[in-house]
Amino acid sequence: MKKLTFLTMGGLVTAVLLTLFFAASPAASAQERFLPEDTPDAETGLAIFNERCTVCHGDTAQGDGPQAIEAGLEPTIFADPEFRLTAQPQRMYDFITNGNLANGMPPFGPASSNPIAEMDRWHLIAAIYSFSTPPESIALGEEIVTEQGGADWPDTDYWFTRTNEDALADLEAGDFGLDTADLSDEEKMAVVDYGRAQSYNFLDPFAPPEPIKEAIISGQVINGSTDEPVSEGTVTLRAFTFDLEEMLNETTELDEDGRYSFTLTDVDPEWVYLASVENEDLTFNSSAAQI
Repeated sequence: MKKLTFLTMGGLVTAVLLTLFFAASPAASAQERFLPEDTPDAETGLAIFNERCTVCHGDTAQGDGPQAIEAGLEPTIFADPEFRLTAQPQRMYDFITNGNLANGMPPFGPASSNPIAEMDRWHLIAAIYSFSTPPESIALGEEIVTEQGGADWPDTDYWFTRTNEDALADLEAGDFGLDTADLSDEEKMAVVDYGRAQSYNFLDPFAPPEPIKEAIISGQVINGSTDEPVSEGTVTLRAFTFDLEEMLNETTELDEDGRYSFTLTDVDPEWVYLASVENEDLTFNSSAAQI
């Protein structure tokens, strides 16, 4: 029987990740004040979160990472919108830097054997705020502020040393130059979310991924017994979701060198692809892969 082999189209990489979670934080008044040198960026922070934090906090910041479950830990659920009310960036920075071993969190500052850079810790904080802040709340806040002709926002250092509850109190006291008399609690919170979003680059971590504009999947079919290319046969390319729902099915013919190629447009980056070829009443499949 002939053996057919395929060139690989890609692969998935997994990595061992480290731990990060917060418990109720003590005041950092005795600590030196650390403020970011640049604007914290959630997109950069999400990449760090995926690399260093998901084993405890979970892929979607629900506190359900495998390492936390195995150790019986209960990490903070960053995806809970309530978290953003009492979170304070400078205290968060202190926890990331110095850790809290009593709650299972190691330090990620200079004491760590694999530290996170200072600015990257601030990027991580931006990502954590993005998990807990609904994007529609920021949009509503922007609409309210725009309708009132703008706000008298404090400098960005204000947001790094205040909780959202602090900011709500200042908003109601008139410190931001906005009329709150007719605003609901939800609208006031939206204004605060929008105000805080001026201090970091927000990115919705739950937004669907952008489609891949164009991709080419190609390969060659080789007879495993003779190492010669198979020059005849129909190649079928299928794409599936992680729930095994088929989303794409296209066919092409092998050329004289046993090669095939598919050009795809506007495809979901999370799809998994499988190529198969029919030859002499037999069907051979490639390994599954993502673009």
